[in-house]
Amino acid sequence: MEPMNIPTLAIPYPLRGASPAMDTVLEDMWTWLDRFELPGTQAMRDQLTRTRPELTAALYYPHADAAHLRLPARYMAWGFIVDDLFDDAILAHDMQAAAAFADELVGIARGTCHPSRPAGHALADVMADLCRDRTPSWRTALAEGTAGWLATYRVEAEDTGQQMSFEDIPHRRASVGEVVFFHLHEYVAGIELPAQVRGLPAMAQARDRGSEWIGLYNDLYSAGKEAVVDYPFNAIHLLRRLHGCSAQAAGDMVAAVLDGLMGQFEAACACAATQVRAITGDRRVLADFEAVLDGYRCLLRGNFDYHPSTDRYRDVAAYAADSPTSGGAPWSASALSSAERT
Repeated sequence: MEPMNIPTLAIPYPLRGASPAMDTVLEDMWTWLDRFELPGTQAMRDQLTRTRPELTAALYYPHADAAHLRLPARYMAWGFIVDDLFDDAILAHDMQAAAAFADELVGIARGTCHPSRPAGHALADVMADLCRDRTPSWRTALAEGTAGWLATYRVEAEDTGQQMSFEDIPHRRASVGEVVFFHLHEYVAGIELPAQVRGLPAMAQARDRGSEWIGLYNDLYSAGKEAVVDYPFNAIHLLRRLHGCSAQAAGDMVAAVLDGLMGQFEAACACAATQVRAITGDRRVLADFEAVLDGYRCLLRGNFDYHPSTDRYRDVAAYAADSPTSGGAPWSASALSSAERT
């Protein structure tokens, strides 16, 4: 893909920085991954080191202490590994393995099946820890957010004709896997919103528009990495195929949509404040709501700062050297196919 300059984007939130607990949770994150024999190859380990999931978590939750950042960092690292495993399997046309892996992980997230692979055991472990002492409604939100994201990999595995369009917004919203991290702001703050507040239409709209924004923003930065392996679902590549345009023109189109989504996200946040005050006058609930809404904004600002700060997107040459399409190690072979765990 020819060079593309990242367009200037509107971000109405001030720099928050990263949680000072980031370095503390880094060692725990790697110890936990090693317990489940993840990442499975040196190529994957190198890619995760370039990715820095501990930084993502620390930027998403800048006020989190070590005790509350530990589990989100584990989940974040697991999510990046699983995303790379699925992308590799799909690009290698190992559709049967990808679909079976997705089905198993969806079942684990919903508590309807037992894990048989290292990534499945890791998911069951981190979900159990996150859900401990939480209400059923929050557990359901976490489970369905995780399951909805994981189910998109089966859709992509089956889309062998590359029929997906840029306008397939529900898929894009789910496939970025961010709704879980919105819900985790309640965990990090040590609070729980009443289910009727979390489920308010404007709250759901804020999470949806925020997820769509993050998904498209990610596509801007990952376009070069995904061009290396000919990943067909990146918005830049979809628009180039649709319009026959340059990468820069496609990037500028995505940027215009992003600015619109940011405005819609802010409008949803404003509506949420009106809606919650209409259903409750409880000062504690209102304070918790404000904290969570601020957390939603932190998540978008943290994602904005994360992408230009990591070699996952900057060091395309290193990614290309490790990718299966260039003769690198096949990341998915053991993790997706093995039904045993020692």
